[in-house]
Amino acid sequence: MEPCCGILRKTFSDNAEAGIYLDADNVAKLDAASIFTSNNGRNVVEIMNSSVTGNTVDEIVWPGFADKTPSRLQASRTIDPALNRHPGAIIQVPRHAMNPNNGDSNQNAKGTAANKIVITGVQRNHPFWRGIMSYSTSSNNVIEHAEISHAGSTTILSGKKAAIALYGNNSIISVKNTKISGCGGHGVYVSYGSQLNADAETANTFEGNALAAVLRQK
Repeated sequence: MEPCCGILRKTFSDNAEAGIYLDADNVAKLDAASIFTSNNGRNVVEIMNSSVTGNTVDEIVWPGFADKTPSRLQASRTIDPALNRHPGAIIQVPRHAMNPNNGDSNQNAKGTAANKIVITGVQRNHPFWRGIMSYSTSSNNVIEHAEISHAGSTTILSGKKAAIALYGNNSIISVKNTKISGCGGHGVYVSYGSQLNADAETANTFEGNALAAVLRQK
């Protein structure tokens, strides 16, 4: 895949606002070695109000930038194809926004022990964004070696606050080796008919959340 706008390993510096501003589909075209943290007004990759589009067989890969530049969303973002976040990716979510994952699409956020994926709020001192909402029935929904923090600002499903919520018959996700912290509600909320790995309570770390680590609706 060609880099966005033909740009390869470039430095974006001394801009009054963000180093780059683009839609969600084009984030995958950025080069992980480019630098966006050199004296910009906002040292982020800023993603306009847009969705990740494509067929459910497509795979969209968001890089983890070598200089640890965060990708900052401006609004809630829906996902139609498979979205794969590389180790080291940092996602910042705006106030009260959430990340819905629909139908046969999937989210694959697999970091490593040394290079975790981080999903957090633009502000990180209190519950700030709503959380990750998944309706997807794909077995490829996996979150591993990640840090999810400061979600649960407002209710996400059935009057519940949670960093991750599953809804619908056979919606499924596996969450392991992940730290969920600073949430205004539960770490994970599993609605009736949805599936979360059985060891989620012990395979992850839950810290400073307002309610129980996992709530499974019977």
